[in-house]
Amino acid sequence: MFKTTAVIGLATAVMSFVTVPAYADGVFSTSNLRIGDVNLSISSDGRVLTKADANTGQQRGQQNFREFYGMMWEPSNSVLFVAGILEGSNQPVLVKIRSTGGGGNNMFALTSDGGSAPGYNYRLGSQLMTVSRMSYNGNLQIDNGSGVLYQIRGVGGTGNNMFALANSAACQTAPGYNYFIGCTAVNSLSPQQAFPLQGSQFTELGDHRRMETSVTISNNGRVDGVTRIWTDKQLKGFTGAVAVVITDSAGNVLHVTVPQSYGVDCRRCPGSSDRTQQWSDAVPSNVLGRVGGYAIIHTTNPRDRWRDWLSTAREAATEVRAIYTEFGN
Repeated sequence: MFKTTAVIGLATAVMSFVTVPAYADGVFSTSNLRIGDVNLSISSDGRVLTKADANTGQQRGQQNFREFYGMMWEPSNSVLFVAGILEGSNQPVLVKIRSTGGGGNNMFALTSDGGSAPGYNYRLGSQLMTVSRMSYNGNLQIDNGSGVLYQIRGVGGTGNNMFALANSAACQTAPGYNYFIGCTAVNSLSPQQAFPLQGSQFTELGDHRRMETSVTISNNGRVDGVTRIWTDKQLKGFTGAVAVVITDSAGNVLHVTVPQSYGVDCRRCPGSSDRTQQWSDAVPSNVLGRVGGYAIIHTTNPRDRWRDWLSTAREAATEVRAIYTEFGN
């Protein structure tokens, strides 16, 4: 079965996801998490998250859930991310907690919608979203379990929309913020899908910079693309690039086409601020027979970011097969 992976924006960090007991920083766990002398563990019914002394086992506090998704500790910022549906709510939410919170029956001092209870400051921020996995390596990567992987700069901000997403969960930043880097959207094609493979991707790169590419991959390995690049900035142009990542059906990266780089001028500049370019490349013959998926990647400033291209390629593969596989240096 072929799969397409449409990559929106640029991720600058690779991911490592686990769904087993975790005792490491920056790792997502759906069961246990060790943070210094604190042990966090979810009950077998997935409704009570307990904080206990890691040495004595003495309970220090708990947080009640209708449904628990998982948690992750980020030590450099001393924040705990916890995802699920809180007791008394039916809305999935990701909350960011200062350290490991407090004690008692509502140890994070949360309201049912993920807000902060009056008089407490354990909760730093929240985002209404479903989380199936997440990871941190300088930036956040958050999988919502429905084919969208959010990439957030650092650990985001604060408040009720801590990632500053348009409409709370859209793959677009709210005006005036830069926490949102991009999204990865994954779409499965039918098992009968065969060559030619055809797909397209629109990418909002931020700051009024946009790219859109349509590609066709033929049975002889030829890759034909049409890329539109444009900006609405009045006084600043930009350079963008596009490449196609080829994977096998398990998501292993097999090949990355040569990045095609194009520039546009600002709206008030003499040159064009809107450009459409045709291009072509080829998939090697020894790769063609193993093609099971592909990703269309857009980014800015490509000449200085080859390693970021590799990181994005890794993430495309990770989302197809749900685990990380090392890919070249």
